[in-house]
Formats: sequence, C-alpha cells, structure tokens
Amino acid sequence: MIHEAHLLDCLTAHAPSVADVTRLRSRLWAVWGASIGSTTRAPRTQHRTQSDIALLRAAQKGDATALDTLIARYLPKLVGYARKHLGDEAEDVVHAAMLQFFRKVKTLQMRDDRVEPMLFKFTRDAMVDAQRAWMRRQKIEPPPAPADMSLLNRVALTEVAKALAAVCDPLAQTVVLRASRGESNVEIAAALDLNANHIGVIKHRAMEALRRHFES
Repeated sequence: MIHEAHLLDCLTAHAPSVADVTRLRSRLWAVWGASIGSTTRAPRTQHRTQSDIALLRAAQKGDATALDTLIARYLPKLVGYARKHLGDEAEDVVHAAMLQFFRKVKTLQMRDDRVEPMLFKFTRDAMVDAQRAWMRRQKIEPPPAPADMSLLNRVALTEVAKALAAVCDPLAQTVVLRASRGESNVEIAAALDLNANHIGVIKHRAMEALRRHFES
C-alpha cells in the first residue's frame, strides 16, 4: 500500500482559493447543520486551538461546529490533492468524501497523528470511485500488448510507490500495487468492480508512465 506521506506531495500548485473552500464548507454544512437542526454555523473560536483528535471526539458526540472546524483545517489540502488528479471535478469528489466521513465519524477510532491521513484516505477512496464510474461510461480499447511488469523487479518498492504517487492517479496506483502482489487482471477487476480489459488498459498505461519516469 502506498504510504500516506507520498500522497501529500505537490499540492501547492493545485491549492483552491478561499472562495472555493468557503463554498465547499457551505455545501457540507447544509448537510451537517440539518442533522442538528441548524442552518448557520456557530463561531469556531473555541475550537480553533484544539487538536485534531479533540475535534474528532467532540464531533463524535454531536458537535457539528467541531466537525466543521476539523474539516476546514484540511479542505485546502484535500481539494488541492484531488485537483492534481481530477481537475474541475475535485470539489464534488471532496464533497462526497467528507459526506462519507460524516456518516462514519461516530465509529472511528484513531490517534491524533492519524486524523489527517484518514481524511486523505476518504478523499482517495472517493477519487477512485469517481474514476471507476467514469471508466464504466467509456469505451476503452485493449492495450497494444500486455503490460511489462519487469520494472517492479528492478526498482525498490519504496521508489515505485513514490513514482506512482507522482505520475499515476489513485486507481492506477491501486491496480499496479495489486498486480505487484501477483493478482491477475481478473482478480483485480473483481475487487474493483471493473472488467479485466479495463484493468489491462490501466496497468499498461501506468507501467508506461513509470518506465518514462525512471528513464527521464
């Protein structure tokens, strides 16, 4: 599995504007506020200096303002990361990711240093879902030849993980890492709810991108 640290790189160039973040927070609050019967966000003054884990625990007890504060702390990074791979669809994908986080927040168990990576995981999962849905709508031709996986035997896995994060989208990262564990296209397709031909295309393109990366 790719380490979370590799997924936090290269965000600055894709950072959203203050207006983008404000708009997204308002969209999220329309759901969270409704859950507690509030249409306006309360002042966040009392929460701004609290740690991530303190905000998470308060949110788990029904404090929607704490949840808003926690998410606002990381929205620029999350949207920046999604934009790096998805462009204009990033805001909708992060919105979906944070709604999924909201649905699961009461059952989450973690340490303070794991809150940020967890939010990135929710975002990454939403990105994979969005890319998977897009691929179902496309007619994708078979790759010209089976993907050459020999590169994975010549380069250290840590270097491959860094390169994957740099040149491949999250779905391609997942496919290559599963393939590196010996899973067939059919097995990967079943796990990701795609067909084996799509997996072959993704794997072929990802390995070509990795090859160009290491040859440059």
